[in-house]
Amino acid sequence: MPRTLLAPGYIYSAAGNTEHLDYFVRQYLKFVDRYDDDLGLVQERKEMGRKIGYAFFHNLQRQYEEYCKPEFIPPVVTLGDKGFDWKYIEGSLNEDSVVYCAGLGTNITFEIELADTVGCQVHCFDPTPQAAEHTIPIARKNKKLSFHALGLFAVDSVLKFYKPPEPGLGSLSATNITYSDISIDAPVKRLTSVMRMLKHEHIDLLKIDIEGSEHGVVEDMLFMDLDVKQLCIEFDMPTPPWRVEATIRRLTLAGYELIEIWGLNCLFVKKSLLEDYQKKTL
Repeated sequence: MPRTLLAPGYIYSAAGNTEHLDYFVRQYLKFVDRYDDDLGLVQERKEMGRKIGYAFFHNLQRQYEEYCKPEFIPPVVTLGDKGFDWKYIEGSLNEDSVVYCAGLGTNITFEIELADTVGCQVHCFDPTPQAAEHTIPIARKNKKLSFHALGLFAVDSVLKFYKPPEPGLGSLSATNITYSDISIDAPVKRLTSVMRMLKHEHIDLLKIDIEGSEHGVVEDMLFMDLDVKQLCIEFDMPTPPWRVEATIRRLTLAGYELIEIWGLNCLFVKKSLLEDYQKKTL
C-alpha cells in the first residue's frame, strides 16, 4: 500500500523502524478506535504504537502552549509522587468536596496527600487484587480514604482485565491495550451508577487512570450530562491518537477547558467553574 501525506506527521516522526509504518498508516485511514490485534503480534510494532502516542502528545503540548492556552488560567496544585502526580485548581476543593479517583495500581500518594491537604473524603476505585492489597491497609488507617473494589467503565458488568505480558509494563486493562491473553474477571460500573450508589449529585474532581477505558467513560459521562467540575485523565498508550483527539473534542464541545498537559495526562475544567473563579479574584 502506498504511503500518503494524508496521515498525520506524528506517525512518520515516530517511525524509527519504517518496516511497520504502513500498518499504522492503514490503521489511520480506517480511523480505528483501537489498533487491531496485529499490533500485539510484534513487539517492535507495539513499541512504535507507544512512540506514536508520545509524539502526538509532544506535538499537542507544543501547539497548546504556543497557540491554544486560555488567557486566564488559575493557579494549579500538584500532589503525589513524581510520575504519579495529579493536579487540580487551587482553592477549588474543601472538606465537603466529592472526589473520585479511578485506577490506583500500587501508588496512591496523590489520594493520600489530597485527603490530608483538603480534608475531604476521597473515593478510590480499582477492581484489581494488587490495588486492593496496597490500598485497603492504608484506608483502614486513614478514614478520609474509601476503597471500592470496582472499576469505572461505560457499562455495569463483570469484565476481563488483561495483565500486561511484559513485567512492569503497566496495570491491568479492560480494553487490553497491552494485547495480552492473561486475564482475571472483575466488576465494573458506569459513573452514573457509582454516583447513584454513593448518593452524589455532582463530582468536584474526577481522576481517571484506567488503561484505555477512559474514552468510553468520558463518552458515557457526557451522554448522561453528569456534573463533573474537574477531570484529570491519563490517555494510556498504545491508543490511536485520533481517538484521543476525539475525546478532547467532545470535552471541549461540552464546555470543558484544557488547563494543563503533562506527559500523557490532561486537566480539564468546566468553563463555568473557571468563570466563577475569575470573578472571585477580580
